Amino acid sequence: MFSNIIYLIFLLFVNPVLLASSCKEGSNNCIRCDPITKLCTKCTLDIYSPDEDGGCSASRKCYLGKNYCSECDEEEKKCEKCEIGFYPDQNGGCSFVDNCEISNKGFCLKCISDFILVGGENDMFKICKSLESEDLSNCKKINQMTGFCEECEAGFFLNQGDLKCSKIENCYESVFGKCSLCNGGFYLDKKENKCKSQSGSFSSCKVSLDGEKCDICDDDFFFDEKGVCIGVNFCMEGQYYGCKRCVEDYFLAHDKLSCTKEKHCYSGDRLNGLCNYCFGDYYIDLDTRKCNSNQKDNDFKYCKKVQNGKCISCDYEYNLSEDGKCSMTTNCAEVENGICEECSDKYYLTLDNRCLTTERCIYSENYYECKECEDGYFYNKTGKICSKFKKNFENCKSTSYDGQYCFWCKNGFYNNQTDHLCYENKEKNNFYKCSLSDITGKYCIGCEDEYFIGNKDHKCSKIDGCEVSENAEKCVECDERYCLNLKTGICKYNEKVLSEDEKFYFRCNKTNKEGNKCEICIDEYELSEDGLCMDKIHCTKEEDGVCIKCKNNREYSSCLNDDFGCVPTSYMKCIECNNNLDFNICTKCPKYYELNEYGVCIDIDEIYDDE
Repeated sequence: MFSNIIYLIFLLFVNPVLLASSCKEGSNNCIRCDPITKLCTKCTLDIYSPDEDGGCSASRKCYLGKNYCSECDEEEKKCEKCEIGFYPDQNGGCSFVDNCEISNKGFCLKCISDFILVGGENDMFKICKSLESEDLSNCKKINQMTGFCEECEAGFFLNQGDLKCSKIENCYESVFGKCSLCNGGFYLDKKENKCKSQSGSFSSCKVSLDGEKCDICDDDFFFDEKGVCIGVNFCMEGQYYGCKRCVEDYFLAHDKLSCTKEKHCYSGDRLNGLCNYCFGDYYIDLDTRKCNSNQKDNDFKYCKKVQNGKCISCDYEYNLSEDGKCSMTTNCAEVENGICEECSDKYYLTLDNRCLTTERCIYSENYYECKECEDGYFYNKTGKICSKFKKNFENCKSTSYDGQYCFWCKNGFYNNQTDHLCYENKEKNNFYKCSLSDITGKYCIGCEDEYFIGNKDHKCSKIDGCEVSENAEKCVECDERYCLNLKTGICKYNEKVLSEDEKFYFRCNKTNKEGNKCEICIDEYELSEDGLCMDKIHCTKEEDGVCIKCKNNREYSSCLNDDFGCVPTSYMKCIECNNNLDFNICTKCPKYYELNEYGVCIDIDEIYDDE
């Protein structure tokens, strides 16, 4: 003890600067202070070292091979040249990022003067962006996550398209102070360089060169004869939802969204006025785009589309037969109660009572192609036949339309998108219970029925919400909306309290090894002594470290729960909610409110008014 007093007297007279220093643990990057000298003895990161002011300063020590340095300046002890992909920083080390002042293990912690560090907390490659950048001109507040402007200086407006500051209100994108595109509901007056409201004769206008008439309409809008933008081409007089009257030699389609040259047209091409679909009892000739009656006793009765002189599509509830005619039942020889029982010659009845020319077909979804063939056969879409398995299509269920690739495999096999062949999805490999691989053939992207794909490990498991599985029965990492039970390897939903004995799953990320308490909560929640995840973020008042009042307003409504702290609720006027299975059942209301039988806070005046 006596020696310590002598040492203090020595410091006071010999080196008073040290005693003037102020060392505080947790500040100036210091985590350990000497109680006698008041100097820091240990710093937070290896790039810092104790200084004489009681804090920690960045070290300029440079060692070849350390911190990605390949060439050192022996006098300055600074790195002059870094490994490929790294840049010398101002601290004598190397960083992934150019214009960095201080880095640690290649990651930039601070940029040089007039530069800002841009990127999220978990971004590996952050960047140092110049504050003199053109897109930050007249910016008041920068979003450090994106590097773009978030708020402009007084007198400037933030463009939503390029996130630049402009003096032009309602401008979406600008170039060198000139607006090039306005926000929705506004048009660009190029003469005045202003964004004006789209109203009157400038309704649906995008650009006006002289400010007197519209020169460019909004997308999908056209000029009528008066130079007004409307949504229908060849329209003489427009109305709110379409066209009212077309120009000479054009007819208004029945949907009133197009003007066409065909009188019986239902809807047409707004650009060229050609008909796409005919109205009522008319068919469209796709070669001439004309509408003709389909009620006459001719080859096109009940037909809706004709091409190359042949009917290719029939009216509703009519089917195209082999001879190109439309009939109620296609290729059927015997019908009972509207269901085909026997097909015509050279046609085969499927299990779903359709007649196809496809022999050995057992199921189809339309009259033109087979969905599934008998065992030992696959459907070849090119020849539209059920073919016997050949070497390349072994275990294939159906081919692509060109007949070159397998499109769908049998159960127990997955389709490899590299060669489009079927491979067995054996147990204990990355493709177990897989039905489809990615284009590289390395990862599974689709599973068989009742199995779920892990978005991180690309494996199929029986566990809903599993991101990474140890095997098909056990998960090691769950989706953020699920909690991992370490004992069972099962993912449990964590966004609602489903039962009293499983309430520890609520807001939990991972349980303990016994699977009866939460061990790790999701971000922004704290673990209580009872193994439950508490919300203190939305707490507005505490007593002795315990929350007694929660945030409850139009922005965020929460009520106080004994187990979980502040929990979200649908009702603004609720103070406490202690029904663990339903937080929307309130148990305590504020002053001037009373609980009704449904657990909702009702204004007392409203109750008396009802009486």
